[in-house]
Amino acid sequence: MSTVPSFRPKYPTQNVTLVFNFGPGLPTGVLLTGVTLEEITPLNGRDLNAATMVVSGPTIGSTDLQLANGTVLPAGTYATLVVSGGVDGIRYYIAIQGQTAILNLEPVCAGILPVGRL
Repeated sequence: MSTVPSFRPKYPTQNVTLVFNFGPGLPTGVLLTGVTLEEITPLNGRDLNAATMVVSGPTIGSTDLQLANGTVLPAGTYATLVVSGGVDGIRYYIAIQGQTAILNLEPVCAGILPVGRL
């Protein structure tokens, strides 16, 4: 069983861009051809408006992206999702499904987004 990574916590009033790295689940040379929001679910507590957190996206990364730790994600191997809002104290499970040119290769990339001071 794999562990779902956590994003840095955000405040309910913040807009943040989340990055989903599909690279480890893609064969060499294969790029994403599409991405869709599969799920955004509160893990603790209730938020009946969780889906309204999405401001824009998901979108396939069109240029190489260098992360703060120095890792470079090649264009076409990651997706971004801009979110805002959420309920203070709730952790959200967010999953993006990728599509590729390879039949039945539709990887899912997910993370946990804590909202507020957790």
